[in-house]
Amino acid sequence: MTATRRLLEGTYEAFNARDVDRALSTMHPDVDWPNGMEGGRVHGHDAIREYWTRQWRSIDPHVAPVRFVAEDGGRMVVDVRQVVRDLAGNLIRDEMVQHVYRVDDGLVRSMEIRKLPGRTIIRPERPADVLAIRHLHEEAFPTPAEARLVDRLRGRGRLVVSLVAEEAGEIVGHVALSPVSAGAVPGGLGLAPLAVASGCRRRGVGGALVRGGLDAGRRAGSAFVVVLGEPAYYERFGFVAASGWGLLDEYGGGRAFQVLELNPGGIPRGAGLVRYAEEFALLRSHLEGDVP
Repeated sequence: MTATRRLLEGTYEAFNARDVDRALSTMHPDVDWPNGMEGGRVHGHDAIREYWTRQWRSIDPHVAPVRFVAEDGGRMVVDVRQVVRDLAGNLIRDEMVQHVYRVDDGLVRSMEIRKLPGRTIIRPERPADVLAIRHLHEEAFPTPAEARLVDRLRGRGRLVVSLVAEEAGEIVGHVALSPVSAGAVPGGLGLAPLAVASGCRRRGVGGALVRGGLDAGRRAGSAFVVVLGEPAYYERFGFVAASGWGLLDEYGGGRAFQVLELNPGGIPRGAGLVRYAEEFALLRSHLEGDVP
């Protein structure tokens, strides 16, 4: 990890914690900064402090760096998931943007916001999305079983969370979370299926869907989430082997069956078999396909 990346990760962490002094300590006294809310730019520590304070009185933004790439000219480009809610917690937008930094002598000199040409918006599904979601799953998996699964879960009111990734008006990703029970304990969610259009994989769309789904599940009051998928992929979100909690799945997933606590004390340790919604009987093999 480079010194610049460590510096910027500290900036994002401080911003999300509303620790203005710590965030400003990563910046040059004459830093040039964008006013993303009202337009224009602000200059220097005092102006940034005033701008952020004004911003936080009206909206609740959180920014999560996804990827760091060094660019020609000494700039650092950061792909960022930007989630903005109103003060009541309602989602205003969830999208990917780029932040472009110039860092001199270990301090941020300037930052620009780039709108990605195919920027990704994560949002709840709408009735008009149903056909596109079906086609997406049909393209992403070897059989139409996952597409039929989503349709049946929706039809029976079991899609607790159903989010799409939209780029330029097109649906390029989808994630579903539906109820599971562990032993006699309800209140969990199963993350499946997750699909990303073939031309949009390996650039953070799947990760943004997973994070958005986990946030939505947490806000819905769900206790835990299970997933059957590649451990190396899902561990970045905090998933761990479910067997370590005394939980088993119906599909012989072994290490691929993982669990994540959404709310403190939410995982029912030693509860044994985790059962998905009955609609999952459609699937005869793993619930997840290739990692998006």
